[in-house]
Amino acid sequence: MTEKPKHKKPTSRWKIGLIVLLAGCCGSLVVMVILGPMLPNLLFLDLYDSCETFITENVGIRIQTYSSDYWSGYQDYEMTRDGGESWGKFHTFFPDSGVWSGDCTNIGSINDELIYLIPTSEREDTLFVTHDAGETWNQWSPIDIEEYPVGFRCRSIAEVKFQSVINGTMQIRCNRYNGNDYLGLQNLNAFTADGGITWELAYE
Repeated sequence: MTEKPKHKKPTSRWKIGLIVLLAGCCGSLVVMVILGPMLPNLLFLDLYDSCETFITENVGIRIQTYSSDYWSGYQDYEMTRDGGESWGKFHTFFPDSGVWSGDCTNIGSINDELIYLIPTSEREDTLFVTHDAGETWNQWSPIDIEEYPVGFRCRSIAEVKFQSVINGTMQIRCNRYNGNDYLGLQNLNAFTADGGITWELAYE
């Protein structure tokens, strides 16, 4: 995993979530009256950043980041199978804390069928894996592991490597504690034997 891209500085605009909240408690008419002048900036966001990487000559993935400011925005993950002539969206990612630029260096593959990627996040990483060139995707996060060693709190993926379409290894980045005392970062090893659908800790 590379260092996370920088993001835009926050401004004083209202979050998109406020629209949903007001719509739920006050009705859509009130939302239109109160926030009507602001809706173009909140709902029709500008393309802030874009990156793409090609697995083969024809198969590629593109990340489109839309944002009006640091607080409001999302990323569309798109795929092409015709060399970029057309793109189809397969996932929309709403960052949990601010809007980051898409990171295409977090995309890897074994062949044009098994492709994996990790959307950029500050709080919790998720591994996306496809075994059919993007027709379907499996999602996995470090929080899916039911039990970690005592004192380990793990939410980030430091590195993923596949040795074959079945076997792979992962470095899970964890915060380590002794009671309330923070001891720093430590990676744990994990492995998969089903092509990245599930992962288990590798105890030495």
